[in-house]
Amino acid sequence: MWSIMLSVSFVAGMLVASLLWRREVSGVGTVKRQQGEQYPFVKTERLLNEQEVLLLHQLQTEIGQKKRVLMKVRLSSVALLPKRVERREFLMRLASTKQVDFLVVNDADFKPIVGIQMASRTNEDDLEIVSDIMDAIGLPLVTLPNKRQFEHGELNALIRETIQNRNGH
Repeated sequence: MWSIMLSVSFVAGMLVASLLWRREVSGVGTVKRQQGEQYPFVKTERLLNEQEVLLLHQLQTEIGQKKRVLMKVRLSSVALLPKRVERREFLMRLASTKQVDFLVVNDADFKPIVGIQMASRTNEDDLEIVSDIMDAIGLPLVTLPNKRQFEHGELNALIRETIQNRNGH
């Protein structure tokens, strides 16, 4: 009898702990900060590192005036899920924790054209997830070789080649 009660208590405890953990992770029931309490955030010194700044300027110069380069775009901003999808919460959290380093969009309507990922900044698992999500939504992804600088026209050529390969030309 003791073992049954102990087992039931253990299972009930695990269930409660699981529900509390899920609530904490999902943000449901988040408590507002108390009066006088401040969040412990500090402002970042730079949004982009030196290499990213150089790459952003070069990209913006090479892609032309009818396109715009956005930086550090979360995949959940470009990859949407239908309402009734298995593991929806997990997939949404996955997409919201991954980003593409740069996103080229049409300047007139901000329609995404191509994503650009710096291989030097991305571990293999993250790169695979980003690549798989971009592939699932039909958006080409350029993975830049690990280089400090690119020759004039080289980035534009990589972008064109990736888009052409994606479109089967």
